[in-house]
Amino acid sequence: MGGKLSYPRDEIPADKTFIVTGGNTGVGYQTAKGIAKLGGRVIIACRSEERATQALEKMQKEHREEVKQERQTQDEAAKKANPPPAATKDTPKPPATGDKDTTGEGSGDKDTAEASATKDTEEASAEGQTTEGKEEKEPIASADKEDSSPPEDDAADDIQPLKVEFMKLDLASLASTMEFINAYKAKGYPLHVLICNAGLGLVPFQKTDDGFELQFQVNYLSHFLMTLHLLPLLRESAPNSRIINLTSIVHTSGTFDLKNMQGELSYDRIKFYGNSKVYQIMNMYALNRRLKDSGISIFSVHPGYVDSEFSRGSADSKLHSFVESVSQVLHIKRNVEDGAMTSLVAALDTSYDGRSALYLKDCKVANASALARNTEKQEQLWDYSLDCLKDHITEDLLKDLHLPVPAAKDDTPATDEAKGEAETKPETPNKSEEPTSTQDEAKSKSEEEAESKPEEKTESKEEVEESKADEDDKSKVEEVESKPEEDTEAKPEAESESKVDEKEEEKKEESEDQSPTDEGGDTKTDEEQVKSEEVKGDEDKGQEDGEGE
Repeated sequence: MGGKLSYPRDEIPADKTFIVTGGNTGVGYQTAKGIAKLGGRVIIACRSEERATQALEKMQKEHREEVKQERQTQDEAAKKANPPPAATKDTPKPPATGDKDTTGEGSGDKDTAEASATKDTEEASAEGQTTEGKEEKEPIASADKEDSSPPEDDAADDIQPLKVEFMKLDLASLASTMEFINAYKAKGYPLHVLICNAGLGLVPFQKTDDGFELQFQVNYLSHFLMTLHLLPLLRESAPNSRIINLTSIVHTSGTFDLKNMQGELSYDRIKFYGNSKVYQIMNMYALNRRLKDSGISIFSVHPGYVDSEFSRGSADSKLHSFVESVSQVLHIKRNVEDGAMTSLVAALDTSYDGRSALYLKDCKVANASALARNTEKQEQLWDYSLDCLKDHITEDLLKDLHLPVPAAKDDTPATDEAKGEAETKPETPNKSEEPTSTQDEAKSKSEEEAESKPEEKTESKEEVEESKADEDDKSKVEEVESKPEEDTEAKPEAESESKVDEKEEEKKEESEDQSPTDEGGDTKTDEEQVKSEEVKGDEDKGQEDGEGE
């Protein structure tokens, strides 16, 4: 995993606002706390208000304790750096008279000590103490010293609370996601960084009320909906506003199959978790192309294998149990503090200003999978996702965001996406009408050609004359090619041969007129057949163009 992970700890301006989905637990909790401790305002968006309240109380308490510990550490370090002057209380005082004690017992000091001890005993008795002498005065003095310090709460009165608050969000519901979006806009807060952290994985197959596979909607689709609607606020905070998607190394096992997006054909827990994570990265690239020069950066981050509540719904998974066992043996599991490091780097590190569409792992740039970087698949996912959200976004919204409205396509399976495109198609000029008129013209020409063939059969004299002329030309060419050195004396002989050939060709033409499939003949009928095929080809081309529109 490399060296020790870390993130910038520069102070954050007080008005800089962050949204962290799933910020009540695990990596999201540590991400939100890390940002808030540096001074940023953090909105923790999650489903359970009770769990969020507990998390906020815990976060504030931890913050106060950590600040006091930091102050104590700083004080100790300052004392070591600037030690106080040497103590003088043990230095013996010279006798007041300047005379030397000749007894060797220090009788004067002894009398003074006895008087002092008597006084201390009397004071202790007055206070209800049962001990005597100076030996009992030292702990009493120590206790008095501790009591003289301000109470714990008073000592932390100057510690500013973290600016964190809860807003309800259930990513398994598109309606709840829209309620969160509208509620956030109503607060009038700016938005500088959107951290799409919440997610679940390795859960049994189930669909949401919106009809989508659970991991697909919670991990990917609802976050995409939130991103689209909050882009205007991110634009206002640009440059260097950011969108961060929490993905996973498991994205490398993800696949993209439009026929099985919602488990229509098959379902596997780890596979569909990987799918949802590779979709996040694919969407990052697709959105980045549409936000060029917007001042908004987009990152996808892998936190590592973290010891958190993330997979709490997969306790019955044999695969999960196996991974847990292996992680303990190899010591590859991170605590949540380290798991949040890469998210904090993506959110705070100014070295990434002006950069975008990056996949981060272990707090540095890494390579995403080949599928994640496939531009064609990214665009297919983009169109599919917009169709999934068609009831919650409008063309006007996309236009306001300067995002292109998806065009109708015929290269995808007959899914709900195709139905949605068919519904919007009448709103645009019907380009397929032009190829339709071309088809009618081609059809009429083809019919005219077909009707002209019987007439050619009845006009046998004209046909024979034309055939003769063609045959004469043909025979002359053959003579020139086969006997280039022959002189004009061979013409009568060639003419007699051509007459015989003409008769044979006439018989051949009659049989060919009855067959519609001439191939490579040099007669007039063959040329007409070629023209007919060209017209038919134009007709077929017009049909293809019409379907493409």
